[in-house]
Amino acid sequence: MLFNFLSKFFSKEPKSPAYRVIDIHNIPKSIGIGIWSEERHFTSEAIEEFDNFVYQIDHENERQTYWLQLNLIWLSRQHKQLKGNYQLVETKDFLILLPSSSIKLTAVMATFETAYVRILSTLPGITKPVKEGKLPVMLFENKEEYYRYVEQYYSEGEFSMSAGMCIFKPLIHFCMPYDDLDVLEPTIIHELTHAYTSHLPLPVWLSEGLATNIEHRFYNTFHTSSAFEQIEKHQQFWNDQTIEKFLSGQLFSEPGEGSQRSYELAMLITQSLAGDYDRFTQLINYANFEDAGNKAMLDIYGVSLNDYIEHFLIKS
Repeated sequence: MLFNFLSKFFSKEPKSPAYRVIDIHNIPKSIGIGIWSEERHFTSEAIEEFDNFVYQIDHENERQTYWLQLNLIWLSRQHKQLKGNYQLVETKDFLILLPSSSIKLTAVMATFETAYVRILSTLPGITKPVKEGKLPVMLFENKEEYYRYVEQYYSEGEFSMSAGMCIFKPLIHFCMPYDDLDVLEPTIIHELTHAYTSHLPLPVWLSEGLATNIEHRFYNTFHTSSAFEQIEKHQQFWNDQTIEKFLSGQLFSEPGEGSQRSYELAMLITQSLAGDYDRFTQLINYANFEDAGNKAMLDIYGVSLNDYIEHFLIKS
């Protein structure tokens, strides 16, 4: 099974992580003099300017402090837009906005910290913590609130249903509904895999294939045998047009069969490529979304992406 041989790298996982509740109503609304004003909007340009300012600072702890302050300001602004009662909790590696009525709070915090350790330990040479330090997380009271929030990040039209999402603009953050605890753990480790590979310009198929494999590695939510049992459906579904949409990433967010087949194929291809972990690490670090990772495939595996997929489907 993918990444099983990396179990020797696992660090001791946190059992009862320390956390504290932050008074979200008393978070300062600005940073320093002229660094971030109360009136400033969280645009991509503003974040880039802030990032350039922080980049000039020599000491890592000071850089982390500035990012912490900015993330707190951003979360406090998001809090004002939400219905219901929410609280803000800080752990070693996360800032988590979640319903005040949340049950099993310690267990949820442990899930996040455990996922952090697992991802970074399982994928050496690939993953690393976000430069912003503590990752902002939004756990919504229900699915309606969640979809109301994420729809702003999509162009007008339909998008496929999701259990959670790692969003990269304006600040990298993770969000999901909190009303279904059964999917909480696998969703967290899937989306955090995206967060801790966000420094890489990965094509969607490779990013989703990696995250789905990590989710399967720890929670067995995706049965490889089932995907192979449906290989005839895959062979009927895939053609030049659908493969083009798969490689562009478009098919992953479309409702219907295309999204399901895309996640399945991405997982199976990634699993196949990762048989040689050293080469796979090179691929992950070299692949670029602009050409769907094709040049990296040619240089590292000696075959074009389209030929590899075609051979994989025929061989399967």
